[in-house]
Amino acid sequence: MSRAVVALLATLLRTCLACDPPAAPSSPTPEPTVTIAATATSEPTAVPSPSPTPQPTATPAPTATPAPLTSSQIYAKVSPAVVFIQTPSRTTGSGVLIEGGYVLTNAHVVWPFNRVTVTFPNGKKFEDAPVFKQDSVADLALVGPFVTEVTPLVLVNGEQEAVGSDSFLVGYPGDNISGSAPTISRGLISRLREWGDMGMTYFQTDASLAGGQSGGALVSRDGDLIGISGLRISQEKGGYGLAASAYDIAPRIAMMTVALSHSSVISRRVPEEGGRKTHEVELARQFDSAVFVVNEVRNTTVRVDVSPTEGVVHFIDSQGRNLFGASGGNNTSGSSLEGKTQLEGPHFVRLITLLTQPETVTITGNVDLIPLEDPDDGQSITLGDYRAFFDYPSDTDYFIFKVPDELPEEEMMVRVEVETPYSTPQLSVGPAGRIYDRYYQDFDSAEWEFGPKPAITFMGKRSERFVVAVTDAFGDGPFGYVVKVYWTVNINEEALSRPSIAAPSLESEIVDSPFGPMRYFLSEDGTVAVQHPVDLRILNDLPIAGVEVFLSENGTVLTIAEEKLADRGREAMSLEQYANAAMIDAQQVDPSVRLLTRKQATTNKGLPGELIEFSSRDGQAQGITLIVKDGGLGVAITYSAPAARFKDLLPMFEYALATLELTARVP
Repeated sequence: MSRAVVALLATLLRTCLACDPPAAPSSPTPEPTVTIAATATSEPTAVPSPSPTPQPTATPAPTATPAPLTSSQIYAKVSPAVVFIQTPSRTTGSGVLIEGGYVLTNAHVVWPFNRVTVTFPNGKKFEDAPVFKQDSVADLALVGPFVTEVTPLVLVNGEQEAVGSDSFLVGYPGDNISGSAPTISRGLISRLREWGDMGMTYFQTDASLAGGQSGGALVSRDGDLIGISGLRISQEKGGYGLAASAYDIAPRIAMMTVALSHSSVISRRVPEEGGRKTHEVELARQFDSAVFVVNEVRNTTVRVDVSPTEGVVHFIDSQGRNLFGASGGNNTSGSSLEGKTQLEGPHFVRLITLLTQPETVTITGNVDLIPLEDPDDGQSITLGDYRAFFDYPSDTDYFIFKVPDELPEEEMMVRVEVETPYSTPQLSVGPAGRIYDRYYQDFDSAEWEFGPKPAITFMGKRSERFVVAVTDAFGDGPFGYVVKVYWTVNINEEALSRPSIAAPSLESEIVDSPFGPMRYFLSEDGTVAVQHPVDLRILNDLPIAGVEVFLSENGTVLTIAEEKLADRGREAMSLEQYANAAMIDAQQVDPSVRLLTRKQATTNKGLPGELIEFSSRDGQAQGITLIVKDGGLGVAITYSAPAARFKDLLPMFEYALATLELTARVP
């Protein structure tokens, strides 16, 4: 039961394509000089003057047209300048040698490192090559410079290439771990896609693009470098690659090297120094966070103690995996976690508070903890567009939006959108000071050039302040994005007619219970109804249909998941078989889930179910799940809490689970 698995695991643990040192230059480091080569045009052929006496003459032979380059010729022309890049964590990518001796690649290829290994096809290897500059939002990076006899490639404007023209990708697929020689694949230029707010054009091509080819060369039928590959769209969405246009890359390279303060360029690096073992941090509001970098070699034991905390501690590697975590909740003695680093290079310790009021927290590690400053957090924004960046996987950026005083009306519709071609982030909007008490959330209700995007439209009064939170919900970071805020009068009023999440009312019926007031939850399709404590607020509208997650300030988590049994061929299963399948799924996804007890149960409406208690591997979180199936529908409802409080809360959890009703059946 895939959604039940999500429900079970979400309560426990928060669970891009990814040398000899270069000789030191005797003169100052050269800046790359980039020019866009014009497409060659043929000279007009002179028309011969007629003879004074018209006489029949032989028909002149037609002027020879240069034969198009063969695939082999294109490869021979381009491949010597296409390099293999490997990071200390063994992730790989591609790059292209350009003018100035620099290798141009994607920023996500080299992230989070400041030095990488670069190997040329001629066998020359440069170890510990410096990452010179980055444009984090446009996903570009320069590595080097390199002293080499290899002829660099010239960036050529290929945006005039006809749709349907041949294109070629030259790079190093992920299975080419030796980096001995690049590969070439052939496809068509399918269309051009525009990221207007960034001034970036992308070629869409059906040439085979595999992991590791990020940063490789997109080449025209004439053998010209017209783009840098960087994005691969899954087969589920049609299966194609996107490459940034060389014409738009060239000025960004200039901005990276001579105008770093330019507003179009955000250059972020993971800090390598400035750490110490103990820090005291101020967490200002609910879901505020503090992030620290751990720079240790692989298999280093890392222990972190946090005190006091009403929050969650995560340890995340550079590929977005949450290695271990701990939850607080009335835990005055603090939270601790311990484990080993899984990769070479930076890992990230993240502390998130669950309190609505400010909290001072002391965090202590057995290794140096380097603070990671996120300039996006707390940034004041108003109407307009704002470029931002996820600094690490699963990052959440918070912006403070104040409704302008000059609104023509006391209350106006405000629309917020988030655009990025790299992933689909989550957008949340709520009143400042009570971010998740009353809020709106969205992933994909609107569409743009690159597919779905989040958009929320809500009513704002003059001078009212809102928190706009953008979350890397899939852990795809780091990547850049643009936040767009506008209102309906004078500012793109027609855009409001495009779909978005409208500001809903979150009020629902409240009923009394032996454990205090309860609120009724009713699923959008009306199939599931169940009571829950009033202090539980929706935390995360997961990008999976039929899953809702709620959270309280004391660390209690409620997950409600439903699925059509026919979707996975489980409609003929008995309840016991269905619960067995769900538990097998859960333990395959995360073997650290420990099953404690299991028994049969019946809801107040006589619906039979399986009641299962479980705990996290470290014993700090404990939970209970009710699994039922009826009328073609399977439902799993899970409560979890810090282990220190679980026993006291268990009677209330069991009471709430017993209120479950399936109010409609799947046809």
